Amino acid sequence: MLYETNNLYQRENMGSNKGYDRNGHEHMMPKCTMNTAFSWNYENSCVLFPWWVIQTKSGLLFSCVMIAVFSYTYEYFRYYVHLMTKKRDHNNMDSKSLRWKRSIFYGIQIGLSFLVMLIIMSYNGFFIISVILGAVVGNFHWGSFVEDRLLNPSLVCH
Repeated sequence: MLYETNNLYQRENMGSNKGYDRNGHEHMMPKCTMNTAFSWNYENSCVLFPWWVIQTKSGLLFSCVMIAVFSYTYEYFRYYVHLMTKKRDHNNMDSKSLRWKRSIFYGIQIGLSFLVMLIIMSYNGFFIISVILGAVVGNFHWGSFVEDRLLNPSLVCH
């Protein structure tokens, strides 16, 4: 019942930053700010999801590290998809299971690239630098194994 009441209240007050705790007491929830121009502001910035709100410098630091790890992981998936393609070409086999596995990892790679693009589109300088640092370190670790990286464009956003 309380859940239905909260949803009804939130639907009626869209854009409000009021919320409820488990006991039904009203409290102010952090409200996400969205920049339409480049900014260094971090307070009340959301990263991808409304529950990932930054309010403190330690929260900013944690978020920047997580964004860099996310960007690094994207670079690893680029390497892994390339490795699976090379493995297929080297063995001259095109088994259905290998093709499915490669396609699934390619889909994950594309999904990660879209999420990285959305992080950059927050126009937050701290987030952009974190993406760049994660990509640089990821490229340093995994990019040297991908010879035809620049010759083989794909549906990637960075």
